Formats: sequence, structure tokens, C-alpha cells
Amino acid sequence: MSATAAKLIVTPAGTLPQSVAVVSAQIMPDPGAPAASAPPAPPGELIEALRSVNVVAHFTHFTVSHAHLGLYVFFTIVFFGAMYFVMPRITAREWPFPWLISVHFWLVSLGIAVYFISLTIGGWLQGEAMLDAARPFMDSVAVTLPYLKGRSVGGAMMVPALPQGRAPATWWPMRWPQRREQICW
Repeated sequence: MSATAAKLIVTPAGTLPQSVAVVSAQIMPDPGAPAASAPPAPPGELIEALRSVNVVAHFTHFTVSHAHLGLYVFFTIVFFGAMYFVMPRITAREWPFPWLISVHFWLVSLGIAVYFISLTIGGWLQGEAMLDAARPFMDSVAVTLPYLKGRSVGGAMMVPALPQGRAPATWWPMRWPQRREQICW
């Protein structure tokens, strides 16, 4: 862009001829207008984007916990929920043990809650320890150890839920008899 074009674009409104104002509006959209294709950011990402939070939380377990929250919780809950909804309609068979669906949901939900909360607190304390230049790095590692144990407990709660969630998609459709009525979509 030439120097004159840049000068014309930054000239205060009302001083440009109408044709130049129209061209500059087409070239450079209003910076205050929201982007048409950008989806709104989740609240967790907005909080992490704050400089005061990012200074403490960056390069810690805090970031890991929020990444797992977004990926594991959203993807697996949606995936298994869709499977539990669609499979009976595709195969025209009822779930043989519907209470296992509830067990699966609660194991995953409680497990990820313990996982997320422990890593968020541990990551924040780790970030605070790393910001203190007087403390050695190993203090920031040592402060996270109890919270990493909490992460292990949360992960251990999710482990029995994973094969239990996968098994119905593989062996269940072949094993139980047809049901009498069809479910409409």
C-alpha cells in the first residue's frame, strides 16, 4: 500500500471524499465489528487469555487440565451420548443393561471433575512457585505432587468406564434378540 493510500485511510471520518471512504471501507473493515466467521470463545479460553492469568498459568498443569476438559469432556460425552442414542435405532434392539449407561456417565463425569480440579489447582500453585525467582525449580515440581495424585485418582475413575463404553458398540448388536417395536427418529 502506498503512503498516500495509508494517509487517506487514517484520515478522520468526514474529511474523505465519498468515493475514497467507500473504497477504504471495502479494503479495511471496521476493527470494532465482530468477525463474521469467528465463533465465540469458551469462558475458559477467555480467562486464560487474560495477561494476569496467563503469566501464572502458562507452561503449567493448569493449561493441561483445560485442554483435557475441552477435548475429553466434550468429545467423549457427545460421542458416547450419540452412540447410546443411535445404536438402538440402527439395530432395532434395546440396551440390555441401561443402568450401565448411567454408571458410565457418572464414572466419566466424576473422574474428569477430580482430574480437572486437581490439575487446575496444582497448575496454579506451580505457576506461582515458578514466578518466585528466589525458589528453585524443584519446588514448583514438588508443590504439584499431591495434585498429580489427584489426577491419577480421576484417571483411575475413568478407566473402568472406557471399555464399558466401547463394548456395547462391538458385541451388543450381535447378542441380544430383536425387539418388537421400532423407535421412530
